[in-house]
Amino acid sequence: MPSERSTLTGMQSFDLRLNNISGELPIERSTRTNITTFNMYDNNISGELPIERSTWINLEDFYIASNNISGELPSEWSTWTSIRELQMSENNISGELPSEWTGFVDIVYFFMSDNNISGELPSERSNRTKMINIDLSDNNISGELPSERSNWINLNGFGASNNNISGELPSERSTWTGLNGFIVSENNISGELPSEWSTRNSLYRFEAI
Repeated sequence: MPSERSTLTGMQSFDLRLNNISGELPIERSTRTNITTFNMYDNNISGELPIERSTWINLEDFYIASNNISGELPSEWSTWTSIRELQMSENNISGELPSEWTGFVDIVYFFMSDNNISGELPSERSNRTKMINIDLSDNNISGELPSERSNWINLNGFGASNNNISGELPSERSTWTGLNGFIVSENNISGELPSEWSTRNSLYRFEAI
């Protein structure tokens, strides 16, 4: 990708999805502080995620799924406080989920499946009450399912299959009354199915085997 594009300071939307673009994301410090949408889904982009993108303080939608991106998730991106959709599945991203990202209070869709994410799910109380769908399947996540996620009252789908998650299913998840899909199969979860989950009339797909 040509670094000269960094002079397009007034650009708000950048969409080159479904192409054969290769190379790395430019690392020079970006002055495109007005950009709200960045979409390079399904290309051949490689390299690591530039911390210099922390200047995109108005970013709302970020799509880089189905590429060859590696490295860790930059904690510096915590400045993306307006982010709503973060879709980074099907890459080679490693490391842990940055605890600094808990400030993403407006996020609705968080897709990070098919990577090499490790560590535990952050246990601090989350204020992301707008979350609708989160998918962390096919990674190396360990630890237990945090009970602090009980305030995700708008959650529709939760996926974390094929990881190394252990412990029991938290009864606090009974507040997810709009949940349609809960998929945590191929883990090391134990214990009994909490009786509090029996009120979930909307749930049509449940996998924990």
